[in-house]
Amino acid sequence: MAAHDVTPATYDCTTDEDKDDFIISEALTILQHRLNKGPLLSNPQDVGNYLTLTAPSAAREEFRAVWLDAQHRLIRVETLAVGTINQAAVYPREVVRAALDAQAVSVIVTHNHPSGALEASNGDRQLTERLKQALALIDVRLLDHIITVSYTHLRAHETRGNL
Repeated sequence: MAAHDVTPATYDCTTDEDKDDFIISEALTILQHRLNKGPLLSNPQDVGNYLTLTAPSAAREEFRAVWLDAQHRLIRVETLAVGTINQAAVYPREVVRAALDAQAVSVIVTHNHPSGALEASNGDRQLTERLKQALALIDVRLLDHIITVSYTHLRAHETRGNL
């Protein structure tokens, strides 16, 4: 067994793309194991990596929520909005409703940028603040807002300090 307690798999890849797909699949398995093993936020880098690897590769923006319990364990990952190439309509009241439905104590929100821009727009920053305020009214803490692009990500925490 490997150091991460995941049984290594064997593969029969005929192309570089097959090999890449296999490696990505194995990386997702390892990250999922880490996330299920203990508190989700014991390693924020693992969370960012997992969200990056599972980010939609579609040509449309998708806004997702990672709902967490009181010990920061994963409840579920939920897509809350699907938009166009450069925006998704996210309504704070719908996010609040989903938080109540998940019985979450905290949340990490994430969305992809199909345009490839790894930078938070003014709209992204305004949405983060509105969500933080709306969720605070029901005692749900917004921990981070992660933007994903291809195989990398940008955490709001890294650019502006703690939420």
